[in-house]
Amino acid sequence: MKKVSELVDLRNQIQDIKLNESTSEFDDVLKNIYKRVKMLNAEFDVDSTELSQNIADASEKVSRITDEFYEYIENLNSFIKENDAELRKNSEETSRNSINNADNNILEKIKHRETTHVEDTIQYFSERCKLYSSWKFPGLQIRPGVGTWTRNLVDLDPFYLADIDQQLLEPVKETFNENYVNRLRFHTISDVDKPIFANFPKKQFGLVLITEFFNQKSLSTIDRYMKEIKELLQPGGACIFTFNDCDYIEGVRNAEHNYDCYTPGNEIAKIVTNLGFDVIGTFSSYGTLFWMEIKLPGELSSLKGGQTLAKIQIT
Repeated sequence: MKKVSELVDLRNQIQDIKLNESTSEFDDVLKNIYKRVKMLNAEFDVDSTELSQNIADASEKVSRITDEFYEYIENLNSFIKENDAELRKNSEETSRNSINNADNNILEKIKHRETTHVEDTIQYFSERCKLYSSWKFPGLQIRPGVGTWTRNLVDLDPFYLADIDQQLLEPVKETFNENYVNRLRFHTISDVDKPIFANFPKKQFGLVLITEFFNQKSLSTIDRYMKEIKELLQPGGACIFTFNDCDYIEGVRNAEHNYDCYTPGNEIAKIVTNLGFDVIGTFSSYGTLFWMEIKLPGELSSLKGGQTLAKIQIT
C-alpha cells in the first residue's frame, strides 16, 4: 500500500491536467469541421454522412471522458480519506501535546523551518502581511517566534503578541528597542482555557496573524480557534495563518513523520467558510510555507485621527 503522501501527489498530478480547456478546444475544432463539411454537402452535394456521424460520436465521447475524469478525481479524494485515519488520529495527539513548550522545543522548530525558506518565500509572505498592517487598527500575532514576521506589522496599534508560554515571547523582545517593546501587549493563551481569548477586546482587531502555530494543531482545534478569532475581528478584518497544507505531498510527509498535524487545506477552507469568512486565497511557496488569508465581510472602520510616532529600531 502506497503512503498517503504518494496518493496525494499522484492525485495532484492528475488534477493539474487542464482537461476542460483541452477538451473544450478540441470540441470547438470538431464543431468547426462539422460546420464546414455540412456547407460543402449543401452546396456541392458531397456525401459526408459517415464523417458527420463520427464527429458527433467523437464529441459525445469527449464529453463522457471529461465527466469520468472528474468523477475519477472525486473517487481518488474519497480513497485518500479512507486511508488517512491514522494520520488524523496522530494529529489529535500532536495537537494535545503542543500545549507543552518544554517537551516540544518550539523555538528550535521555528528556527529550523525558517532556514528552509528561500528569499522569495520570505519576501512574498512579508509583502502579504504588510498589506493588512495599519496604524488605524489593533493587531494580534500568535506565536511571534524570533520576530521574523513581526517586523512587518509594526504599524499595528495597539499590537498584541501571544503564545502558550511567556518564555516563547522573550526572543521577539530582542528584535526591537526598549521603547517599542514597552508599547507591545504580551499575553499567554492556552487551548485548555475556555474561552481562549477571554482577556482580549472583541470586535476590534483589523488583523490576526498566526505563524507556526496551527502547524501543530488538529482540524478540530483549528475550528475552535477560528470561532473565537471571528469574535476578535472587526467586520472587514483579516486573518492570515500558516498551517501544514496536506493537499500537497510536502504537507502530508510532515504529518507522516509526526512533525506537523494532518490538515488538508480544502478542509480548513470549509471550516472558515462555514464560519462566515471569505477565503482570499490559499498559498504555497516552494513547499516550505503554506498559508491561508481570510477576511470577514464588511468594511474596517477606525476612529483614530493620527498615529503617535516613535522611533522603532529593529536589531
